[in-house]
Amino acid sequence: MSRTDAIIQQIADLSPEERDIVYQDLKRRLDRVARAQEAIDRIKGKGAGVWGADAQDYINQQRADDRF
Repeated sequence: MSRTDAIIQQIADLSPEERDIVYQDLKRRLDRVARAQEAIDRIKGKGAGVWGADAQDYINQQRADDRF
């Protein structure tokens, strides 16, 4: 039995009230993840052109300048 199967079985053994508590907690956690993903999606790509150079090229140059 996988860990997931064991958890599902344990949830099945809970009372309806306990299952509701588990459901509400999981829903709250999933909603938080969804809101974070939506925020990331809204700002993704907004910095394009801000630096005037490719981000990786900038990092590579900074690393090169930092070495003797």
